[in-house]
Amino acid sequence: MEKGATTHQPHKSEDVSLRNRDEPNGDESLQNWNSDVFYCVSEMRSCLCGCFFFPCFQCELAQRMGEPPCVGSCWPCGLSSLRGKMRYDQKIEGNILRDVILSICCGPCVACQLSRELDYIDTQKYYDSL
Repeated sequence: MEKGATTHQPHKSEDVSLRNRDEPNGDESLQNWNSDVFYCVSEMRSCLCGCFFFPCFQCELAQRMGEPPCVGSCWPCGLSSLRGKMRYDQKIEGNILRDVILSICCGPCVACQLSRELDYIDTQKYYDSL
């Protein structure tokens, strides 16, 4: 038998935990979004793109998040999955139900919020590299 090969399934006594991705992992603390969903007018470029070029804007967001462009606009609930990915990656408070409801009811505003959050992350990376 190969060295390091698994020979049995874990039992209850072994340390295997399944947790909701929306819950903090003990030492993790969840943060808030850097801007509210409905604070679209703070950055006019994303506001205008979200209102007038929504499908293209979703594709751009998906690419900025490292996802295939079609995830943003061609996949059902693509925007809510992008919002969920952002929350998970950046440890932002929230849940999938809120992501879905906001994405369906206020899609352009959610897209603008994601764009502002990505801009904030890019700015932080820039200042951290100095």
